[in-house]
Amino acid sequence: MGIIYNGPGNLNCTSDPFNNYNGKVSIEFRGSTSQSMFPKKPYGFSTLDASGNSQSVSLLGCPPESDWILLSPYTDKTFMRDLMVYDLARAMNWYSSRAQFVDLLINGQNQGVYVLLEKIKRDENRVDIAKMTTTANSGDSLTGGYIFKVDKVTGSSGPVWTTPHNVGIQHHDPDWNEITNTQKNYLQNYISSFESSLWSADFTDPNLGYRKFANPYSFADFFILNELSNNIDGYRLSTFIHKDRNSRCGRFTMGPLWDYNLSFGNGDYCNGYPTSGWQLYNGCGLDGSGYWVDKMLQDPWFKNLLNCRWNELRQTTLSTSSLMARIDTNAVHVQQAAVRDSAIWQTIGTYVWPNGWVANSWHGEVDSVKHWLTNRLSWMDANMFTSTQSCVASAGLNVVIDEVNFDSDNTIDAGDWIELYNYGTTAVNISNAVLLDGDSYEKYCVIPNNTIINAGQRLVVYQDSLKFATQFPSVTNKIGPLCFKLNNTGQKIVMRDKDNKRITSFTYFDTWQCSANGNGRTLQLVSPTSIPDNAASWFAGCVGGSPGVAYAVCAENPIYSEINYSSAITADAGDWVELYNKSTTPFSLDGWSLRDGSSTNVYTFPSGYILGANKYVVLYTDAAKFNAQFPTVYNKLGPVGFGLSSLGDVVRLFDNTGKLKYSVCYSPASPWPTAPNGGGKTLENGQYAGNHNASTSWFAGCPKGSPGFAYNPACIPVAIDHVDEKTSFISVYPNPVSSVLYIESSNMLKQVALYDMVGREVFSSQQEIKQINIEFLSAGNYLMKCVDIYQTYLVRFTKN
Repeated sequence: MGIIYNGPGNLNCTSDPFNNYNGKVSIEFRGSTSQSMFPKKPYGFSTLDASGNSQSVSLLGCPPESDWILLSPYTDKTFMRDLMVYDLARAMNWYSSRAQFVDLLINGQNQGVYVLLEKIKRDENRVDIAKMTTTANSGDSLTGGYIFKVDKVTGSSGPVWTTPHNVGIQHHDPDWNEITNTQKNYLQNYISSFESSLWSADFTDPNLGYRKFANPYSFADFFILNELSNNIDGYRLSTFIHKDRNSRCGRFTMGPLWDYNLSFGNGDYCNGYPTSGWQLYNGCGLDGSGYWVDKMLQDPWFKNLLNCRWNELRQTTLSTSSLMARIDTNAVHVQQAAVRDSAIWQTIGTYVWPNGWVANSWHGEVDSVKHWLTNRLSWMDANMFTSTQSCVASAGLNVVIDEVNFDSDNTIDAGDWIELYNYGTTAVNISNAVLLDGDSYEKYCVIPNNTIINAGQRLVVYQDSLKFATQFPSVTNKIGPLCFKLNNTGQKIVMRDKDNKRITSFTYFDTWQCSANGNGRTLQLVSPTSIPDNAASWFAGCVGGSPGVAYAVCAENPIYSEINYSSAITADAGDWVELYNKSTTPFSLDGWSLRDGSSTNVYTFPSGYILGANKYVVLYTDAAKFNAQFPTVYNKLGPVGFGLSSLGDVVRLFDNTGKLKYSVCYSPASPWPTAPNGGGKTLENGQYAGNHNASTSWFAGCPKGSPGFAYNPACIPVAIDHVDEKTSFISVYPNPVSSVLYIESSNMLKQVALYDMVGREVFSSQQEIKQINIEFLSAGNYLMKCVDIYQTYLVRFTKN
């Protein structure tokens, strides 16, 4: 089989090469009524490799798979009814088969307009549920995934089992000859439990009724699209249903939608042609799945959901203008092929069972659909089920998502989790609220009953109970599991209350904070009143995060105090990193390791190495280059065996058990300082007690840098204590300090000056002093310059 596709808007000619697919297929007739009654036959086919085995390929832009359908529109003279409904379902964030108009030629003979469709099957790009195997007969693996359907019996459909409320169910994937007895019994019991809860006295209760088993959002949209199109087969035939594993939000979920050729007025029975009346009640809907929908419509909560969802969609996907534009776009694509199809099959102007009307031209058929649909929309607007509750956009609760862990470092993997924060002054009851995986209602997590967040408190929702408990055994204000994973590249998270009113939502991206993107840290909201969809509203939290409590400055030591990632050509010292022990006690780095963003670039500190209190050590990449520029720097280690990227990188520190303890991402672009990117200066950390992943914590240091000692605002050579780390020429204490800073020196001081980390002098004395009251200083890092008769000393201290 060959496929010719020259791209959107380009003409495809039979003389063109097979540029989209050229290979083996196995092909078969398919369909029921369409196969037996009409001359234009539908087909199913599978793509094969050279040996005849199934081979997944991408056809016409669809994700790779091996099983496909060639739909043969015959009674649907517009060719677009199925395609349009499937497109609408995807626009409403449900999976539905991707579809493309094609001309089909068999043995050189044109067969007219067909529609290439994805066959309904389990696949991460189709029905994205867990794969069932014959060994999945216990535990969570037994709970999904299943695809089953309500349909007429055909030759290969296998046996049908009937639910307690007389709905016939057929197995689809796994099919009837693959499913095990244990799996079959589980699914039958699950559906029976769903029906029992739906017809129970407590059926409206969110915890005891049908919502415990079924996805009501899928039923609402299933109803809307079947009624919008007035599909005469919609409830009783070709009705697919799926259920994923419980751990993956597995509920009884309607869809994918299938078989809409007898819709949009294309039916002269089951009230298919009129634009008025519900197909559920006035047509053939009270059969099959229609029994379930009818019972749900007796629940005020479901009617409110349906009403609000309809009103929402009428402003967007299902607005009259949007629907008319879809029809017009489809018509442009297929209008030339429609002429060829009409010449072959002679359907235009002829009644083909069970047409609701017969137009005299193909354009007349399209216009008739538009006219019919316009009237149908008006009728549904006037007759949609109403509710006593309003469809307000917001629940008005002071709850935000203020911390997100979407991509843990694998050495401290707590699984995905989010933190909810009640920033209001009163307690908030979020019982039966839902957390949704984006705008899709396919996967959602229900907050347990009796869940209350007190004013000013936080609640963690975790995805993996074992991983989270391993990393955070003392966190008790938590619920879970969150039954969907957070996307490592970014996604939308939506929270709605029990009445489906929005509480909060936002979309994050992995590019917002490099150190939260698999480098150990979390996304932390700046303020509960920040706009959460803005990258600037989030900063990098602590390594591992701070689940369940408010963010506090991270207790990290040692830290990076200076980074040289792109030396000036005229003073190339190679890449180097300066590490600082900000503690008042020595720190053992025995067995610790330094790494960049690659797991293969590892430098391990020497056995027994100890970094002295308030001391620096430089880790260099190139000994010759570094020694040429800094021959008197002795507190150094290396070479580390890898460099740092001038395009931006992450520098990570791991302890002697292999766990990540510290990570910093830098960037060469603004708002980070740009002078360190080949301009001759280094990145200097100006906030030892601050957020080291914030650009504002770093500034451009001295030309060539100041490796191995504190930053000197004047950028002049200074004496440093490198000969004997046990000897101190000058002592400053306490450090950190809150009020009075004491100075001891071996020689009389001629000058004492204090500088902030951008080099501004904030205090100066031209005579010897032994103490300074620094209460007037803001919290942060400072430098003290002390001058005696021999030399100048720099001491860094922190004001609390």
